[in-house]
Amino acid sequence: MKQITNEQYLTLRGLLALAHVDGKMAEEELSFVDKRLKEHTFSPEQQAVLDHERRNPVDPLVIYQELETLKSKGWFVSMARMIFHADNEFCTTEKVVLSRLENEHNQNLKPVLNTLKEDMEQVRTDVKFNLQTSHRENDGKFILWELVDVIFDIWWV
Repeated sequence: MKQITNEQYLTLRGLLALAHVDGKMAEEELSFVDKRLKEHTFSPEQQAVLDHERRNPVDPLVIYQELETLKSKGWFVSMARMIFHADNEFCTTEKVVLSRLENEHNQNLKPVLNTLKEDMEQVRTDVKFNLQTSHRENDGKFILWELVDVIFDIWWV
């Protein structure tokens, strides 16, 4: 069995929460969650929380907010979509919870997306300049490594 990180532990707690959203835990959902839980070793405190949340599920948004990285948060939202659709019954409660998770995730992504947009605009400007310069200095021959250099310099902050 594998030792578990805090982020993985939160994600597994989240799977329990997601599986309970529609008010019933189907056999397939239970099997899916149990399989993942059996792959890891938990501290007595972690196991107690999991046992409690199996009977008394928490709001998935609470778990989402406790996750530390955007990667984990994005993965959690993707898992919610898959789990909610797996039984071919995408109920109203699941729609509401998924909408809340997606809205929260979109808010968390705004600063990242703004930075990416700024970086891409800088790349466009620098690439356009280097292409014009490269064509003049090299008799129209395009030198790819100059572009790679520009892009690397912009992203290497």
